[in-house]
Formats: sequence, structure tokens, C-alpha cells
Amino acid sequence: MKITVLPLDSRPCNHSWVKKFSQLADVELAIVPEELSGNLHQGLDFLKHEEWLKEETKNSDYLILSIDALVSGGLIQARQAKMEKTEALRRLSLLDEIKTQNPNMKILAFDTIMRTSISTTDPKSRIYWEKMNEFSRLTGKLHYDYSKKTIDDLEMILEEIPHEIVDTYLRARRKKHEINFKLCQMVNDGIIDQLLLLQEDSMKEGMQKVESDQLMIYVNKHHLEDKVMLYNGTDEATVVLLGKVLLASKNIKPKVHIMLSDEKLKSKIMPFEDRELEKNYSNLMKVIGLESFSYEEADYVLAIYSEANKPYDLDLESTTMIKPELNRKFYDFIHNVNHAIKDKLHVEFVDLLYPNGGSWDVLSSIDYSNLLGYSAWNTASNSLGSALSTIAVHAYSKKEMKSFLFERIIDDCLYQTFSRREANVSLLAENVNVYDMKNEEAEKALIIINENLKHLVEKNLKVNFNISLPWARTFEIDIDLEVF
Repeated sequence: MKITVLPLDSRPCNHSWVKKFSQLADVELAIVPEELSGNLHQGLDFLKHEEWLKEETKNSDYLILSIDALVSGGLIQARQAKMEKTEALRRLSLLDEIKTQNPNMKILAFDTIMRTSISTTDPKSRIYWEKMNEFSRLTGKLHYDYSKKTIDDLEMILEEIPHEIVDTYLRARRKKHEINFKLCQMVNDGIIDQLLLLQEDSMKEGMQKVESDQLMIYVNKHHLEDKVMLYNGTDEATVVLLGKVLLASKNIKPKVHIMLSDEKLKSKIMPFEDRELEKNYSNLMKVIGLESFSYEEADYVLAIYSEANKPYDLDLESTTMIKPELNRKFYDFIHNVNHAIKDKLHVEFVDLLYPNGGSWDVLSSIDYSNLLGYSAWNTASNSLGSALSTIAVHAYSKKEMKSFLFERIIDDCLYQTFSRREANVSLLAENVNVYDMKNEEAEKALIIINENLKHLVEKNLKVNFNISLPWARTFEIDIDLEVF
């Protein structure tokens, strides 16, 4: 089986994780080289990869691709409204050409429904990130609940944001929405076999809801519900579709038991998302091909920890830790997770106590070295998607995944929750832009992070590891390790 991948960009979740999963599954993978994929400042060069795609897909069984990468060069570039509609449509027509060339190949595509704010590249844009979120919220609210107060609030927030920021954002949204619609039509025409429309960072109220509702009217009208899925997420999509391909190729349907720390979590809308948690993980399971079973029937357990009414901290300058509430629900849940591990079930643990990091207080209460996997990065759906994909890879390959487990513990918990925050405090004090560092600043940041992270890892894991800052910012690291 050969799988060709056009990744969203060069970040580890979109690139190195895909290669690691493919190696575990022992499948042939053709993927755009990391150094040529989109990054923070430069998108993928379509003209250089048009022929590459045609050539690699001649004998591929599956094509997994990001529409943002195909049309705009990457996720960051898709938010900048630079692509003209005629050129965007020309690039999309390549999929028709590829499908004609290899009609037996399945095309699995994903695209984003634009987030409710702008990209953050420095402390100043962080301020406008917050204001644009409010602008989007009020604009969406006005569509469904027209009132003078909402109009007044909207006019007030617009006075605080430069016109060019709003204009670029709205122009990008319009283009993205047109592309989303075009993709649904391509599914209806049989060119795209599976389409994920993934809602980027958002909130319950926001202008994205208007667009989502319009898209779903088209999907339902043309009976595409099984071929077009719309839910929260983005960065996990490549490995989600890879997991789908692996299970579908062997007609495997792993039995998964969902274990929640609180049943109220099903209806909770997590930070940066606009729909209930249960809807998101149910859609992810449906896409991948996982089925929900009772504990007694299951081979795998997806254990999800969060708290129904927990506040969260998004302050990069803060080292204040959010602690779990040590009550009866907590201890019952931890007991159940450890019991499942002792029962020799494959337990995938997802920590959603807060976004962008995992709680060591929670993880250290579990027999974590015997988990199948761990996930606590970025948003809830990002974490859930990669966790469920890990289950799919294991069900397909039955191979030991200890190395990836420990990578995620180091990255998602020890780095994101401790080392990243400590490094940000030091760097921000020296007026370093942690969202986009110069070479010498990134080298210094790496030294600070390594010193802190090495100490944490040596205390808790028996591994050797190396890290890098692939985008010269502290938001993510890439990590390789060996277990000893």
C-alpha cells in the first residue's frame, strides 16, 4: 500500500508524526520534504510540487492532502487572503486531473473553516487576537440575535482594531468559505472521496457558525453526510486520515470504550471550540473507523480527563499551575484508569484539564509508563484526534509504541506545562518575541529549554532525547528519543 501525503505544513504534528506512524505500520509513504513544506513565513511552492503530486499519485492507493497547503501553501498563509480565486480554482482542478489519471486512488482531503481570530506573531498581534475574537463573536451573535446592544458593542470594538486587520481577515474568510463550498461540490462530483471541514480555533458564538450552517445545508441536501464531516480541529487531521486509511485497508474496526472523568463533560464546550466534546470525539471516531463499546467488550480505552467547570490560563507570562480538584470523582477516575491498565487493556489517556499542556498531578497518579499513549497538546480536538489515531496505528500494526508515548509525555506535559512557561518568562523579560525568534534568540531559547527539560525528564523517564524548535518559536518543539 502506498500513501501520498501533502501535509498542512512542516510542524511535527503534520510531518514527523506522519512518518513515524507510517514506519510503525510499514506502509510506503511519499510526503513532501519537511524543508519544502509550509512554515511560519513561507508557504509550499505549488508550482514546484504540481508535477511531484502527479508523479507520486500515479501508483498511490491513497492521497491525503491539506487543501490549505494545496491552495495557499500552508495554514498561516491561508489566513492572509493573498490567493486569487481563479488561481485557487486552478490548483483545485489538479485533483480532477489526478483522479482521472488514477481513478482507483482514494482522495482524502481536509480544509479549515477559518478561525475566529488572526494569527499571533508578536505581543502586539496578541492584543489584536483578543479583540478580533470579540469582533467575530459579536458579528456571529448579530446574525442570530439582532439587537441594538450587540450593534453598539460591535461598533465599539471596531474602533479599537486597525481597519487593515479587519479588512484582511474578512477578505480571507470570504475566500475560505468559497473554497469550502467548492470542495463540497467536488465530493458530490466524485472527485474527493472523503472531506473533513475542520473548524479552527473558535467559540460557541462567532461568525464561523453562519458559514458552518450554510455548508451543512448543502451537505444534507446532497446526502453527503458520510463523506463530508464538520467538527472542531485542524492540526490532527493528517494523522486522523492516516489512521482511517490503515483501518480501512484491513477492514479493522477496533472496539473502544470511552472513559470520562465526569459524564457532564459530554456536553462541555472546550476552550477554542464551538460544539460539545461528545460531538467532536464521536465524529473523530466515525471518520477513523472506531466503534464505541462497553468496558467488558472493548480492546482499547480512551480515558479523557477534564473538569466540567474548570477555568484555564492562557497567559504565556504566567507560571501559575492549574491544579486538578482532588475529589471523589478524581480518585474514582484514576482508580478506573489504573484498573484498565492492570486488566491489560490498551489505554490511551487524554488530558483536557486545560489547553496547550498536560497536568503532571494527573499523569503522575497513573501508571503512565504502561499506557498505550498520551495526549495533551493544543486544543481538545487536536489531542483527541492524535490519540484516536494512535489507537488505529496500534490496531493495524500491533507494534510497541513506547517511544511515541514518551515523546508525548515529554512534549505535551513536561515541556508545554513547565519548560515552555519557564523559558517564556526568561525570554519575554529580555524582550524576545517568543512567537517568532531570530536565529540567535532561538539558539538561546533552546539552551534554556534543554537545561530545564533535561532535569524533568531524568527524574521521571528513562530515555535519551533531542529537541529542536522547528519554527523558531516556543509554541512547539520537535523531539526524537530512544528508550532505555
